[in-house]
Amino acid sequence: MKMSMSMMTYNIRVAGPHDTGEHAWEERRPVMKKVLQKYSPDVLCTQEGTYNQLLGLEEDLPDYRYIGLGREGGSNGEFMAIFYKSSVYRVVAYDHFWLSETPEVIGSVSWGSACTRMATWVLLEHRDTRESFYVLNTHMDHISGDARQNAAHLLLERAGALSEQAPLVLTGDFNSSPASEAYGILTENSIFKDTWTEAEEKKGRGLGTFTDYTDEKGGGEENRIDWVLVTDHWKVKSAEIVDGRMNGRFASDHSPVFVNLEQQKA
Repeated sequence: MKMSMSMMTYNIRVAGPHDTGEHAWEERRPVMKKVLQKYSPDVLCTQEGTYNQLLGLEEDLPDYRYIGLGREGGSNGEFMAIFYKSSVYRVVAYDHFWLSETPEVIGSVSWGSACTRMATWVLLEHRDTRESFYVLNTHMDHISGDARQNAAHLLLERAGALSEQAPLVLTGDFNSSPASEAYGILTENSIFKDTWTEAEEKKGRGLGTFTDYTDEKGGGEENRIDWVLVTDHWKVKSAEIVDGRMNGRFASDHSPVFVNLEQQKA
């Protein structure tokens, strides 16, 4: 039997004093809870979440556990967390690396990146079928194009090694449009295909994923900066750019991307 899986990538917007009123985390959290409960992905990859935010999500989503590390080490800084339904999957292995010239050095920064950038990966095994797969989650720099391109090469190198062992899914906020060099590095003549372009069914055509709390169209297709990329081990049944609002209120300044995948032989 082929293993099916639903997955979501979601930049949940870091909590901080810069967001007040309905944009404050305490106000956004209940909205996000409803969005996540509605879609109930098997695997949820988040970006920008701080330790306290992740504790909140863990409380709101009791069926999930997560793997993650603050980008400055320990519980410090933003996490590239990977949540998974613990009754369905178990963690076989996991690790982290930094998008820099010294990937194993915690908090390392290179290539003109405006801040520390990292990636987290986990190897999950389905408890019933014993089938396993990798999930790699990241957040590229928002300022430096050079940093994004170098990060894309690094991610491709690391993902290539992992995908020789098991199917792999790469998720994240790439801060890059589909016309960018970083996108080309990751998807052209590569091990990866974009679930959005490959999906048999799509919902949210013409939308981008960065709403900035104001634009329900997310900046349009050229602003589709949050992706789910997969190796050839996966068939993409459907993909959706999700309207991350409830009663007109935004849960984040990004829209989540939700996909349904079916494992197949590469």
